[in-house]
Amino acid sequence: MAMVRKRCGRWMRRKLGEGRLQPIHSWRGVYKAVSIDSGGSRLSRNFPSHQERNIIYVEKEIEEAKARGDADTFEVSYDRLELGRQIGKGAFGRVFLARAEAIAGIPGYITVAVKKLKHKASPDEVEEFLSEIAMMKRVGRHPNIVTMLGCCTLKQPYCMLMEYVPCGDLLQYLRQLRVEYERRTGGELAISSTMKRPVPRYVPLQPPSTDSEGSYVQPDTQMSGSTGRPSIAETEWSLLTSEGPLLTPSDIVPMKKLEYVLDPKELQSFAIQIARGMAHLERKQITHRDLAARNVLIDEHKTLKISDFGLSRSGIYINTKRKKVPLRWLSLEAMRDNLYSSKSDVWAFAIVLWEIGTLGGFPYPTVSDMDLLNFLLEGKRLEKPDNCSDELYALMLHCWSHSADMRPSFAELVSHLDSVICRKRVYVDFTSLKPDYSFPPTEQLAPIPFTVKPSK
Repeated sequence: MAMVRKRCGRWMRRKLGEGRLQPIHSWRGVYKAVSIDSGGSRLSRNFPSHQERNIIYVEKEIEEAKARGDADTFEVSYDRLELGRQIGKGAFGRVFLARAEAIAGIPGYITVAVKKLKHKASPDEVEEFLSEIAMMKRVGRHPNIVTMLGCCTLKQPYCMLMEYVPCGDLLQYLRQLRVEYERRTGGELAISSTMKRPVPRYVPLQPPSTDSEGSYVQPDTQMSGSTGRPSIAETEWSLLTSEGPLLTPSDIVPMKKLEYVLDPKELQSFAIQIARGMAHLERKQITHRDLAARNVLIDEHKTLKISDFGLSRSGIYINTKRKKVPLRWLSLEAMRDNLYSSKSDVWAFAIVLWEIGTLGGFPYPTVSDMDLLNFLLEGKRLEKPDNCSDELYALMLHCWSHSADMRPSFAELVSHLDSVICRKRVYVDFTSLKPDYSFPPTEQLAPIPFTVKPSK
């Protein structure tokens, strides 16, 4: 019987009756011992499996990297992952459902979502992917933020191991609520909201009387202001346009069943959960830059978790890269000056409140990408949803203040929304809607011509 060894990167063979090893060919890898009988069959019962040897070797490599300061407690062996089906993809690569063994201090196997960088990523894409991993380490743990459980960064394939949230995203949930509401009221199905194509009523930026009853775009959009700032043609944008929504995990993975209940208290709970998660980022001085209902995941207990930190940055950030960003959720200063801060996230939070109130409506459906900046500079804002309280809409308008300094912080928003819940104020009331009420559309419509008023 001959012995074949793979050691120090070379296949070696010990001939019968000889004491020396003969090289066969070079091969980089870990130590592996296999016995072969004269008939060529593999006899491995006396030796550890390849995976066992590989994990032992890589774990030692990780420990050595930690000792050098090249890795931390998040680093795990790729061999501890068992990849399943693909559940999403993007420009960076793909996302897989997977089982991970003994990670994050959790014994046994757990289900995770593995975000895997594509094989032939450019140096810039590698840098951005590793930057997102570093950002997720800073984010840490919070019940309303998706947790990073581990990462593989010492060698390719580079991966992020994320908490798996099994019930899809908030936007999908809201639009299913719309379907259930329209069925219950005897109306048409959810598609009716886009087929009826109601014309939204945009309003000037002023709170109502207290007594009264995705999109990502390309930089060639011709949209320049009169301030001498870069035009949108000179900067980079992106997200939901009339081309349709982005692919999300909910498009592929069978979701755990949720009970769809049109309950004002539940929608209020959603608002406060998102505010709490964003307040955590605010305390960490992290700017998310892509807060939207589609990027908020929901689990089987209806706990919301903010996700997608690919655009996130530390503190106040001026975007100098030509990278796609979510146009219809952007604040004025982000559109005009490429300036991002927690106050620009506050603006986006109010858009999410509007999405909740409209059960997944599409922001500014009749305003073109080209006209949106001037539309907002004119002082116009999204209309008040008919089922939304005046108090809540006043809060939205506060978040959409022209000056970032005039907007509330997330800490203040949490305090306010908590007090609203404690006083049992109604956030949205669907019982007040007329039988023929049509929700705002869920997609972009044909733009209505918008004329900029001449300056006085």
